[in-house]
Amino acid sequence: MENLTFIEIVALSKVVKDKALKAARPECTVGEHPIDFSVSVKGMLRVLEDTEKTPTCNIPWKTVAAILIAKMGCTRDAAEKQLVGIIAEALRIGDGVGMTMYSAYGDALAAAENHIDTTILAKLPKVKVKGACSFVGKVTSPEPMGAIEVEDGLLLNVNGLQGIA
Repeated sequence: MENLTFIEIVALSKVVKDKALKAARPECTVGEHPIDFSVSVKGMLRVLEDTEKTPTCNIPWKTVAAILIAKMGCTRDAAEKQLVGIIAEALRIGDGVGMTMYSAYGDALAAAENHIDTTILAKLPKVKVKGACSFVGKVTSPEPMGAIEVEDGLLLNVNGLQGIA
């Protein structure tokens, strides 16, 4: 990688993104596989302006829950039991399995999430994040692989066959 520019490294990382990787991984057999191949990457890398966001991914939620429970006093035991059920329910909703459960809350859950966004998270300091990058182009190699068309990490076309959408 030492011969690549920073732009080329980012473009290469965008060529094989989550969906293409998820589609290819099940086809890999257990074991060690020798790798020796060359590819040509041609296309356009688009880099957007940096932005600011609330760092919700960086919040140590386990620590937040521990501090909250520690400060609850006489309601602590009941809160711990509720928290276990709430976490399990949130995981099911997050996986899409519990979407009917989510809708069962009606507007109350959406209002509560909005309240968290506007009264709690809005008070947190913003952090700078690098602008998003996207790549549209082709990856080619000597036969037998041939040409692969990629757009934002999605495999669009492999040797004329439809890819993964």
